[in-house]
Parts: sequence; C-alpha cells; structure tokens
Amino acid sequence: MGMALKLVQGSPKQAQIAIQQLWHECKELRSQNNPAALDAKLHCCSLAIAYISVFGLDDPSTTMILQRSKGLSEEIESFAKERGLI
Repeated sequence: MGMALKLVQGSPKQAQIAIQQLWHECKELRSQNNPAALDAKLHCCSLAIAYISVFGLDDPSTTMILQRSKGLSEEIESFAKERGLI
C-alpha cells in the first residue's frame, strides 16, 4: 500500500491511468477464468483505495475514474470489507 500511496502522491495522472488499465486487465482475465484476475484485482483495488485516501471520494478525478471503470466501486467496497478496512 505504501508504494501505491507514493505513486498517487507523486504522479496522480499516472495513477489514474494505472487504475483504469488494471481494472480493464482484471475484467479481461476474469472473462477468461484466469486465476491471475485475483492479482489484478488486488493491485487495482489497492491503488484505487490509495487514490481515494489521497484525493477523497468526492474529488472530480475520483468520480471520473469510477465512472470510466464500471463495477470498480463495488469491487473496492468488497475488497475493503474483506480486509477489514470498512
């Protein structure tokens, strides 16, 4: 999570792109029943949570990411619950 926070703080635009790419990869791998989808989900959700913790849920860039990445907000919530973050 520390690396994710450093990426978000150092390069928010790159973090936005990475979240969207990881989410796309996760969905693609999941559609192929590839077990690597779990790793992609872990990385995507970790980076998204780091992004939200830095910029907030109401930030326009956060809203844009979640709108462009359909289903990601539900995955983030599930991921956070599984890890006892919420």
